[in-house]
Amino acid sequence: MHTSKPLIALLGHFPECDLAKWNFEFDAESAADLIAIGAFSTVEGAFLRAFAKYLPFQFHFFSFSKFVASTQRRRISENLQVTVIPPVPFSGMVSGWKLRSKLIRKLVCEHECDAVVGFRNIEGYGRMAIESGLPATVVIEETVHGIPCPFRFALSFGVARRVERRVVRRARHMVVISEHLRKRMLAFGARCQIENIPNIVGDRFFEIERNNPSYLLYVGRIAEEKGLLDLLEALRILSDRGERPQLKVVGGAMGTESVAHLQKCEIFCSRYLAKDQVEFLGSLRSDEVAALHASCLALVMPSFAKYEGMGLVIAEAMAAGTPVIAYNFGPIPEFVTDQQDGLLVEARCTDHLATAIERVATDENWLQSASRHARQRGHRYLGSAVASAYGEVINGLLKNRK
Repeated sequence: MHTSKPLIALLGHFPECDLAKWNFEFDAESAADLIAIGAFSTVEGAFLRAFAKYLPFQFHFFSFSKFVASTQRRRISENLQVTVIPPVPFSGMVSGWKLRSKLIRKLVCEHECDAVVGFRNIEGYGRMAIESGLPATVVIEETVHGIPCPFRFALSFGVARRVERRVVRRARHMVVISEHLRKRMLAFGARCQIENIPNIVGDRFFEIERNNPSYLLYVGRIAEEKGLLDLLEALRILSDRGERPQLKVVGGAMGTESVAHLQKCEIFCSRYLAKDQVEFLGSLRSDEVAALHASCLALVMPSFAKYEGMGLVIAEAMAAGTPVIAYNFGPIPEFVTDQQDGLLVEARCTDHLATAIERVATDENWLQSASRHARQRGHRYLGSAVASAYGEVINGLLKNRK
């Protein structure tokens, strides 16, 4: 039996960096790269801390990890417990997803949970949430639809997209992180109530004190649709004008296509840009990314990814008071106000991107004003504000208990 506080089951990916932090037994050598970038995750870091700190519930976080050999449980805080579960047979197949849903249903019943919140991927943890047998909401950050699919994964991606649509149609409640995603869910056939609640940004980003901004910053996965090569082309255009702004690139290359794209970007730099103008930092922890914002002119996010739900890095930049340069594409205009806290340019137009970078680097008065506006806008991503909105959602779920 649990305490008088309602017990809420949270389903999502528990980051590898926290497996190490909380002394789980796992294959650290295989997870080495992921340990470095795990803190980027929204649900697993800032969400868990904020929920446990600000909401009057008990939380039990359930997560599957291919790096653990046995089910392990840890008490993280007074209001938060975590159970990490090894992968079930056929984890990457539909039969594996069914087995995981069955196991989660058993666990939430054994622990007498009152409601379920499923984070991260619709076809995975979202499906487990709606099949748990309890009042549930599915939190949607991005969709499989729109993610570039290598030919060798065409079958699995196709199945995932079908399951994704099915979950959306069966869900009785959903939370999305942008209006753009809400419209996509309606297009997928959603018939339920949909709440729009932004992501949480970790406290460390709100504590940044900006001083002597001197370089541009790119933070994100190394992938063609993220637009890093467009950014490098914009720097080449500025180089032809005699300007050489510095750029720091944060993000790791994972997968054959990602590694190939990183090599392409490095070759471009060696051919067309000044030596040491671009610094590839690889994967960094969240606190290290936050520190880079202290001396950052602007975050540049030239993403044209169709699956983009919000762009957590934009929210982090706003919290730190860093203006954002981004393409006027997808959900981005919901989070960046052109000329006020950042600059929006036509997607894939590297000439306009170069002009925006030039303004940031030369117009100090505008930069200071944009920084102030960004910091003000960043308050909507505070853990207390977002947790409060989720508290209302959870209370609504609890009213539907049988």
